[in-house]
Amino acid sequence: MVPNSVLLLNTVQNLNYMRRYVTHTFSISRHSDDVNLFTIKEQILDKIRQYSEHFHEVAIRYNSLIEKRLDIKISGPEPRVRITTTTEGYNVFTISLFCPTDEAVEIEQKVTEDFMSFWYERRHVNATTMEKEE
Repeated sequence: MVPNSVLLLNTVQNLNYMRRYVTHTFSISRHSDDVNLFTIKEQILDKIRQYSEHFHEVAIRYNSLIEKRLDIKISGPEPRVRITTTTEGYNVFTISLFCPTDEAVEIEQKVTEDFMSFWYERRHVNATTMEKEE
């Protein structure tokens, strides 16, 4: 459902392109400030590239085809990571990737698992460092 006011005031884009590929965006929130999320950003991007390697060339061609056919610029095919915070103090790690629709959830789960592993690893390193300083 899209309210009429949104259609009048903003540009609306359908990000589900021809059903085969999708710009899949998901977020992971953490309420801890003892881990700097920027320290794991590159690791996550490397993992996403690894999971996307088998369809990367097709994604480039498909992205180009969609842009030409719809005469718009879309985000893709390279994955993006954006780090923000909320007013409640949560750190939000938002990932966007252009991928086959049927692989989006599987890749999301793998990336979430990797994020949690990197986050807990970094948190443990920070806790150990703090203990040694005391």
